[in-house]
Amino acid sequence: MNGVGWVWARWLALVAIAAVAVVLVALSLAPVAGAPIEPTPSARPDDAAPRVVVIGQSPTSDPGGWPGQLANARGFEVVALLTSDSSYLPAAGCSGDACRTYADLVTEAIALDPDYVVVAGGASVAGVDQSTILSIVRSTLAGLRVGLPDATILAAGPLPDAADQTGATYLDGVIRQVTADLGLSYVSLSAPPVVLAPDSAVPPALDAGGAADVASRVAAALP
Repeated sequence: MNGVGWVWARWLALVAIAAVAVVLVALSLAPVAGAPIEPTPSARPDDAAPRVVVIGQSPTSDPGGWPGQLANARGFEVVALLTSDSSYLPAAGCSGDACRTYADLVTEAIALDPDYVVVAGGASVAGVDQSTILSIVRSTLAGLRVGLPDATILAAGPLPDAADQTGATYLDGVIRQVTADLGLSYVSLSAPPVVLAPDSAVPPALDAGGAADVASRVAAALP
């Protein structure tokens, strides 16, 4: 091989080695297919007020209601993540964003890096198989526990529901059972029952007195 051919061959070899190196670096940086993407917790100053994420239904858990009273009573920063018609389960006949459930808010709650999470009550869905209700409540609360191992997680039972008190009672029992199984905190909103607004519909509505009652019970249940 003459001098020019030798130089040409050596140049091609160097190019090939560089190309292989680029491919290997790219593969090392690429995400593994199917691997979960962990949310990055939001950074907060060390002296920041304790953060509470409330997962609940609007308008029952709107920030101006009992979550705001909880913030005032305990000096918390409260962030409300709310669904519209749905709670643990999609509301019957819902469509679009109205079908967004508590489980859909878990990743967002984890990313906020709270000190406390309060999962507010929820509404029963008539006609849903009881084993399905148990499975969804368990997976929702377990997702919070796994994603927030150091946070205090409190699940409240549902508000009284005149339209389906049997379903509300069952859901309350499920929440109580699952919180005990997972080592989470629980507070009842039905024993004794929180007094609802006179024109309460679905989801149940709270007047000022009812909101104060819920805030008081939640505050007492948190360390």
